[in-house]
Amino acid sequence: MGFGTIVWALLPLLSLGLLAPVPFAVAAVRLRQRRMWLVTAAYAIGSALLIVGALIPEGGWGDALIGTVILVLMVAGTVHAFLLRGRVFAPSPMGPTMKPPRWGLLVVSIGMLLLGVGVVVLGVHDLVDNLRPVSAASRRGDGVVIRVKSVTTYSGSQRRTTYHPVVRFLTEHEQVIVFTSNVGGSHSVGDSVKVRYDPNNPHRARLDSLWDRVWGAVVAVGLSLGALVVMFWGGVMFVRASAGTPLAWRSVRDSSGRPRHGG
Repeated sequence: MGFGTIVWALLPLLSLGLLAPVPFAVAAVRLRQRRMWLVTAAYAIGSALLIVGALIPEGGWGDALIGTVILVLMVAGTVHAFLLRGRVFAPSPMGPTMKPPRWGLLVVSIGMLLLGVGVVVLGVHDLVDNLRPVSAASRRGDGVVIRVKSVTTYSGSQRRTTYHPVVRFLTEHEQVIVFTSNVGGSHSVGDSVKVRYDPNNPHRARLDSLWDRVWGAVVAVGLSLGALVVMFWGGVMFVRASAGTPLAWRSVRDSSGRPRHGG
């Protein structure tokens, strides 16, 4: 057991609880125990609560939730991982039945999973925000387009330019806010537009037309689905890396006729 296994056990502490499920998912793969997957799920629920608490406005019950969950995941997760470390990485008395983890691939797979989770959380949050009716949590106002910003993106040899309105509006407390819509359109300078904003953070504003809501929801769903694909392949890589198995798309047979993964 080397330095990599120590970092493995410290992940709940180093990540402030966000990556607490990772060591136990590795343990579940290497120990081949269903019970360990239940432990992983319990820590994953804790990490999910951490993300939910971060999305709740400041000053609410989310602050207490984040503090409690972080403490539990950091302390309990780290102690639990160190207790498992000897079993997970110790060589088998029956011989080397499993290779050491592929740490580089493990780091890449964790990065893919984190990226996917982050995009899914943002996508779902944006989807709910687009579909949610105006309530005490948001305000409506009248704005005006003061300029149009062009954004050019490239996909291979194709070039695409979209035009995003820059809008100025006045809050209920007479505060002047300027923001750029994240949804492109055919707006012109001087157009009057409806705006929806967060009264606690007026810079979190968006256009409030039906088209902008529908298009924003479509973009959010598309990003979330793409993130789920990234998470799927990240999960495949994670299992392979945890078991020390080369990432291969086919298997060949060795001289004894048993399946052997090829590169």
